[in-house]
Amino acid sequence: MVTILRFRNGETELLSLEELLAMPPDQIPTDEMIWVDLFQPTHEEEHQVLKEWFPISDLELSDAHRSRSSFRKGMQHFPKVEEFDTHLFLIVRAAVIPERKHNEVLTTYLTRITGAQLNIFMNHRVVITHRWDDVGVVESIQRMLTATPKFALRGPDFAVAQLIDATVNDALRIAHLVEDRLEEIEEVILRTDDHQLVSSLMMHRRYVFLLRRAVIYQQEICVKLSTGESDFVDKDEAVYYRDVVDHHVRAADQLDLLRVMVDGLMDLYFSMTSNRLNQVMRVLTVISTVFLPITFVTSWYGMNFHHMPELGWAWGYPAVISVIATISLLMLFHAKRRGWFG
Repeated sequence: MVTILRFRNGETELLSLEELLAMPPDQIPTDEMIWVDLFQPTHEEEHQVLKEWFPISDLELSDAHRSRSSFRKGMQHFPKVEEFDTHLFLIVRAAVIPERKHNEVLTTYLTRITGAQLNIFMNHRVVITHRWDDVGVVESIQRMLTATPKFALRGPDFAVAQLIDATVNDALRIAHLVEDRLEEIEEVILRTDDHQLVSSLMMHRRYVFLLRRAVIYQQEICVKLSTGESDFVDKDEAVYYRDVVDHHVRAADQLDLLRVMVDGLMDLYFSMTSNRLNQVMRVLTVISTVFLPITFVTSWYGMNFHHMPELGWAWGYPAVISVIATISLLMLFHAKRRGWFG
């Protein structure tokens, strides 16, 4: 599907693909901006836009296609920026964040949040977003530019800065959700010894690691664009990229804290598990200690020698039972007094 927006004179106009193809990129007036959004495009749509109207190299198209074949395997291309003679090519990581269902468990909701690769091509008058997943930041920035025409006048470099900023805001939103889930896990660790918590913690640890890696890569992109040395980013707009860099730094710090929190929870889990195991072993040791003299007494009188003196005694059995009960009670009292039961 191809969505084409033209921003001019404070208004937003929806164009057809035929109208776009009849308008060469180098003939677009300087006071206009064209935004072409390729969402799950067909081969023909892709060829018309990215080969005929806005020609890109086969290597760029190959990188853009990487998310199509290997998205579910987590093999998207890492974020990067490349500058060519006619345009900039950016790959950023975005998130597909669905609506949370009523009373949906946070763990289930987090599993429905997935990562996505957003490919961006831009020059002085054109922005092309290319994606295979329903990345919400594209529509949100388009709505912002439509609602505030003065922002659209700032050009594609401003629009792309807002796109990248929106992706890092989504990353922070996810980080807060993960933090809430980790707090829930901490409460469960202190109450029970659920063995599934380890796998849950490992999953969140990997989640945080991948999110942080994407944020760091995108921070490097914004650092490059914030210098104002790119031909496609005006020095006035480079200020916005520096602001986006600050947002990435805060996101990276937040994710670092989450990583430390996950490691701390894993240490807490193993510590609590070890303490519970020690408690069980202590109780078992007390029980074994109590039965040790009982075993000695019963084994002693279990010997089948004919001339043992107590074998013919009428009160022998009650006496042995009384001795066993007395020894057991004394040992249990001693263990309780020493605090061996915790």
